Amino acid sequence: MRESRSLFPFRCMYVVSVGIVLTMMTMDSHWANAQSSAKPFSLTISTDLSPFKAGSNVFVRVTETNTSDAVINCSVRDTNGIDLSFDYSVWDPSGQRLEPRRDAEDSFGSMRVCRLKPRASFSGEQLISWLYNMNMPGQYRVQVSRTLSDEPGALVIKSNTIVVDVSR
Repeated sequence: MRESRSLFPFRCMYVVSVGIVLTMMTMDSHWANAQSSAKPFSLTISTDLSPFKAGSNVFVRVTETNTSDAVINCSVRDTNGIDLSFDYSVWDPSGQRLEPRRDAEDSFGSMRVCRLKPRASFSGEQLISWLYNMNMPGQYRVQVSRTLSDEPGALVIKSNTIVVDVSR
């Protein structure tokens, strides 16, 4: 009997520890669910350079705005004038979604760390014609998105869609 009494404090500590871990896991799960329903940033794209001449460089301005009360990551993966931390969607004049360059993901570039304060914005010009063939005259639709994290099923934030005119 004496031996089981000496283990009593350790059993209590174990039960308390398991309880704390389960509470923390529940809180983390609640926080993740709350975060997935709230959008911590918004994306807006624009261009004031349209129409572009066929065969020339086509740029869009991407603005990321922190809509949360916390600092967020807005780091940039710059390759040939385009930030590949964003996902780009481009549709040609006939409405077909264009495929990006095959070698784009393997292209060497630079990483710049960026931390965006609450309610602040960060903008940059993106050379989308490096990633997509936009040489045919007509109206192209463009949209940008960014995933909240690298986790499977993470929230994807999408921008507005704009029309970019390419002329002869």
